[in-house]
Amino acid sequence: MPPRIAHNTMHPWHERVEASLSENEVIVNVQDFLTSLGPADVARLPDDCRPRSIHDATDIDYWSVRLAKSVKALWGTQFDQEVLIEVERLFLRASHKLSGLADERAPRP
Repeated sequence: MPPRIAHNTMHPWHERVEASLSENEVIVNVQDFLTSLGPADVARLPDDCRPRSIHDATDIDYWSVRLAKSVKALWGTQFDQEVLIEVERLFLRASHKLSGLADERAPRP
């Protein structure tokens, strides 16, 4: 399994999401990422920012927005945001990838 936190390189989980060829593959990679978070990491997330299960693109989009709002609300506070930002960025990447996959499938005039 790839390491969670990247330092000055593209995050390996982001690479897995970007390499996904289908919605299902994106979802599986996000689920795998969430499974890779240990109890100590999960405890560092606000209670309302702990994605439990991801079933489809709607879940990815919901959590992408929810996590982004939490990052914004907590910005500049003393709250430890390292894991929150990491999770938020992966969901943002997954949401962006899903949009691209949907565009590829859309009929062209």
